[in-house]
Amino acid sequence: PQGTRAELQQGPNGSQIARLYAPPGTAIEQDRDSIELARDQHGAIRVQAWRRDSPQERPFVAMHTGTGSGSAAEQAAMVHSLGYAGIAADVQNVGAQRLACEANQTDVFSAYAVLDVSAARPDDAAIRTAMAALAGGPGTIWLALQQRGLEPRDPKGDAQAAAALAPLLALAQKTGIEIALYPHHGCWLETAEDALRLCDRLQDPGLGICFNLCHFLRCTPDGDADALLRRAGPRLLAVTVNGAAAKGSDWNTLIQPLDRGDYDLRPLLRTLDAIEYRGPIGLQAFGINLPPREHLARSMTAWRALRSR
Repeated sequence: PQGTRAELQQGPNGSQIARLYAPPGTAIEQDRDSIELARDQHGAIRVQAWRRDSPQERPFVAMHTGTGSGSAAEQAAMVHSLGYAGIAADVQNVGAQRLACEANQTDVFSAYAVLDVSAARPDDAAIRTAMAALAGGPGTIWLALQQRGLEPRDPKGDAQAAAALAPLLALAQKTGIEIALYPHHGCWLETAEDALRLCDRLQDPGLGICFNLCHFLRCTPDGDADALLRRAGPRLLAVTVNGAAAKGSDWNTLIQPLDRGDYDLRPLLRTLDAIEYRGPIGLQAFGINLPPREHLARSMTAWRALRSR
């Protein structure tokens, strides 16, 4: 359909996979929503194969909170060797990180940033640079919002936040890089409900939310994750998970390796299957006191066990 977007990812043997996304209200022909592209001997790009992009094949990526302090090349090589689809990066140095990941047949799936929307003209230069660096690929900006002078969750800040987001959403339309509002404990935008309220206000196809298990559990310990994810629907652009204690109250208990904690991730994954979510799932690792390779290896083993059940 007219207006269809393609997001590029590395494929096998130097090829690229183009995932097709039709505009709202239209549909792509069944079994032809993913294209494998390759260059011929003259360097021209050709379609090598059409296929169905299964919603079951969600990229499992390592968040920058758990990839260590090595160079971009070292981090990319490590996550690739352990089976991750790529990295959920920080907003700084995204260009170098993307090049390093693509050299290892992986991708940068996101860039995390915090924006203070209190000022009349918020400082969004780093976010704009990151959006340009991610253009053409599967990247999304994971955006936490602060607002001085207001308590978390205060809807009085919605108008100011919407004004700050407007120019970034205009850039999102040009670059194809969506913005996923990132609910964060202690921030003005603290819960997924706050993020959905802003989405309802702005009604922009380039705006959605990132569901963060650890922040959901801390901010709404009695919340219904299934109902929330179903309400988010197509606005759900990203998900982050980790091992957690179901009744945890601090980061030590709410962010653990994926093979620790008694919170059962299986119902959440079944809900993602039911709503046909096919975006990235990031492994949160903030504060985990283990060598990155050890933690990422253990969590990948746990992830594969979860997906095989």
